[in-house]
Amino acid sequence: MSHKSGEQLKQELLGAQQQVRINGRYQHYKGQEYTIVGLAVIESTDEVGVLYRAEYAELQEIIFLRPLGEFCSLVDVDGVKVVRFALVA
Repeated sequence: MSHKSGEQLKQELLGAQQQVRINGRYQHYKGQEYTIVGLAVIESTDEVGVLYRAEYAELQEIIFLRPLGEFCSLVDVDGVKVVRFALVA
């Protein structure tokens, strides 16, 4: 697989900053809250990824990575489309 250029990756990271808020607190559709700590490039796919930290006791301080498209996607909950993560603060 051919990788994107550094300039392309930088532009995609800048664009991602328009879609999610760094240091913003988001609620997952199942109820847990997370804080976005940054953006990264997933090296194997050249996708922009969202780095986010759990804000609840069971997974406190664990940082997760999810592709931006998936982070911003809609999910089906009992036949209703809802955002996977909603900005709360």
